[in-house]
Amino acid sequence: MSRKAIVMSLPTIESSFATHTTKGILGFDHPEYPAVRVALEVLNATENYFWRYIRGSGLAYGAYASLDVEAGLMSFSLYRSSNSVKAFEEASRVISGLVDGTIEFDETMLDAAKSTIVYGVTKNVSTAGRAAMVSFTNQALKGVSRTHQIDLLEKYQVITKADVLEALQKHFLSLFKPSTSVAVVVTAPAKAKEIGDALNDIGFDVTQRVMEIDPSEMVEDEDMDSESDSGSSRDSR
Repeated sequence: MSRKAIVMSLPTIESSFATHTTKGILGFDHPEYPAVRVALEVLNATENYFWRYIRGSGLAYGAYASLDVEAGLMSFSLYRSSNSVKAFEEASRVISGLVDGTIEFDETMLDAAKSTIVYGVTKNVSTAGRAAMVSFTNQALKGVSRTHQIDLLEKYQVITKADVLEALQKHFLSLFKPSTSVAVVVTAPAKAKEIGDALNDIGFDVTQRVMEIDPSEMVEDEDMDSESDSGSSRDSR
């Protein structure tokens, strides 16, 4: 299913939270996983592409791409966005620009991405307990070798700029096409129609929904927040 978009109105928030999803690679041992994993790190790293073009321009507090190899899904998510549709379009422009060369691909970022991945892998097996848990998870739950993450390190190191750009073109561009993706946006009621209309304009089939909140729950939440603030003030004294 594609082109479907749900815009959910939620009275308790002021900004927007969005997730766009498309089909991705499936399986923990997929041969294209190393290139996709490095591409994700290049895009998501602090002060890198999504950070600079989306957070840096005030379109969202957070923006990142992710991969679920168990479900075979790729996602692009926005956290506390002031303009989720514009942020989505900007992310699309970034991916397209990297693929066609109109946005420069900095190869130093490729090396930094690999280093970050290596650090994450080594941290996960840094103690006997962690190594045992990773080994059990790999063999019993994922169906791969006990040293799967370590084995991947060699594959990450040989990933090139061309490999990353190929992964962006093959697996990421579809995230930003209504014909190959679906979307869910949760936003404040005042923004719901505007976002729905904008998504409709770029090709999504939009459904508007409202999440009803019991007014008494909102009062209880506000009371708890007030008590928490008062407690913090007393503690600070």
